[in-house]
Amino acid sequence: MFNGSNEKPKFGERFSTIKIGRKISELRKKNNMTQFELADRLEISFQAVSNWERGNSMPDISKLPELAEIFNVSIDEILGSKSRIIEEAADGRLEEYAKENEVSVKELAEAAPLLKPEQIEAVAEKSGDNLLDNLDSITELLPYLDEEYIDSLAKRIIKSGEELPGSLMPFLSEDTVYEMAKSYRGKGLDIKSYLPYLEEEQVAELAAEDAKEGKDVSAYLCYMDEDEVYNIAKAERDKGKSIEKFLPYIDEEQIAKLAWDDVEEGRNIEKYLPYMDDDEVYNFAKAERDNGKSIEKYLPYIDEDRIAELAKKDVEDGKNVAKYLPYMDEDGVKEVAELEFKNGRSISQYLPFLDQDDVAHFAAEQIKQGGLKAIKEFLPYMDSDDVQEIAESFLK
Repeated sequence: MFNGSNEKPKFGERFSTIKIGRKISELRKKNNMTQFELADRLEISFQAVSNWERGNSMPDISKLPELAEIFNVSIDEILGSKSRIIEEAADGRLEEYAKENEVSVKELAEAAPLLKPEQIEAVAEKSGDNLLDNLDSITELLPYLDEEYIDSLAKRIIKSGEELPGSLMPFLSEDTVYEMAKSYRGKGLDIKSYLPYLEEEQVAELAAEDAKEGKDVSAYLCYMDEDEVYNIAKAERDKGKSIEKFLPYIDEEQIAKLAWDDVEEGRNIEKYLPYMDDDEVYNFAKAERDNGKSIEKYLPYIDEDRIAELAKKDVEDGKNVAKYLPYMDEDGVKEVAELEFKNGRSISQYLPFLDQDDVAHFAAEQIKQGGLKAIKEFLPYMDSDDVQEIAESFLK
């Protein structure tokens, strides 16, 4: 008989692999045996004995009576704690014992590390339908149960009308979770909690169905493959719907494809820019510039060196480049300012973005062309020492 006690077991409190391993090592040495000799007596490999003693694994329950006989001790002494379940399992009487005696979840869970999944299931099944009345407790056994059995348990829970505990999800097969998700979705219920336990393709199928029905698919996206997200996003875009929510989950190259399509159709592509590669954004900006269109919206997403290239081309074409300057580094600003200066044009708009030494350099060149008055606009951006040096050179 199975007793669904609410008292939860504390794993490792009674049957610790390390403690049992130490005990086996102690008893082996006390009996003056090598690991090889003990392995021969048990008809197992010496590596198995070594793993026991290092706490890497536990002896098979069928070996406990043999170990007890070899060391002339009880099974309880080897385990460091008394467990009637282990004793009966070692004697091959576990099912009979479960029929005749009340077994609590705590007892079964504590013994579980030493029991085979079939043995745990056999004891649990002696409770019949009562098993479904103890879901909070039975979940403690899940790490030790076979996946197929847990699947059948989940189906029985659903059939009984109970809500499936979230603790079962990590132990269910993906196919079972998928079938449940499809069933719940068909009933109009929320299936977000199922998504982390599904394969990407399964999530994509569910998302595609919701998308066809005009439902929001945001919850699916982080569990889907980039290609699948792209396919749904493209389908939504072709229907004229917003696809911004899809963009964080799509590959940069795929986003570029969507953006190029929108450009060809004359649509605004600003929403794509934060998710695109620098080079792709630059290509878009260059194409727009060549068509005489504004490219300011692209600049925050382009590499500084590329922005300098665009600025130089505009200078060569005699265009104002003020829009580029906040997105360029000081070296790039200096290079473009030099082009302007050589062409005899004012560089006042560049001064706030230049290094003080570079401002002083341009001021010195400006003095040669227009005298001291010509650098009035430079002074607020120069170092005081440079200003004083220029002033002293004129006083001499």
